[in-house]
Amino acid sequence: MYTAFFYTKNNKEFVEKVKFYCKKYCIELFEIRNLREMLLKGSILQKYALFVDTTSVDIGSDLLDYMLKQNGNSKLLGVLLIGDESYNNTAIDEYYVYKVSIGDTFAKEFVSKADRLRKNIKEGTLQSTGEIANEVYEFLTSTKLLSKYSGFGYIKEAIIYCLAQGGGVDKLTNSIYPYVAANNKTTINNVERNIRIAIECSWNKNGGLVGFSKKPSNKEFLAYVLNSVIQKINKLA
Repeated sequence: MYTAFFYTKNNKEFVEKVKFYCKKYCIELFEIRNLREMLLKGSILQKYALFVDTTSVDIGSDLLDYMLKQNGNSKLLGVLLIGDESYNNTAIDEYYVYKVSIGDTFAKEFVSKADRLRKNIKEGTLQSTGEIANEVYEFLTSTKLLSKYSGFGYIKEAIIYCLAQGGGVDKLTNSIYPYVAANNKTTINNVERNIRIAIECSWNKNGGLVGFSKKPSNKEFLAYVLNSVIQKINKLA
């Protein structure tokens, strides 16, 4: 069992639904009306998670930043945004924040993401975004991918996004490219093209890329980097 605070306002039916699944999967849930409540009640706990009802409240990235970094040793090991699938928040760019939609796949998504939070809390191994970003950057350079290309940065963002969401690279055009494009105020096609250019030019100038016997596609390269970084992080945990 682990403890989670549920930040919600005036949404009784939704609260009951979330409480039902929390009870079913042994999550001790405390409903709160503001974040101050969580900070006060959480002071007696070692680790906890935050669930946010995005249909009734909005949580600013500055507040999330404070909570995750308070005293340099935060007790908050993950955030679950529950609600509108299209909900977005700049904090997702920087931290391990999971999203669950309230559609037909709610139960399956909730169990999957809540279980990831359970592992974070049990192991206490959640790394800061800076550490994760450094791991990704170092691995990319180790493959001989040249950082002077904008596609290098796009690949780095894509990998961090995949790590945060706990998924693979199967949804390149439907999820990963749109995410990177939105962050950089560009188009999905531009993201795909710049990643491809970074891979092709690095391959041609370096006479190859570490880990490949032939020039990889965008998906092949991203999958290789993601799996390698996950293995490296697991060894450090």
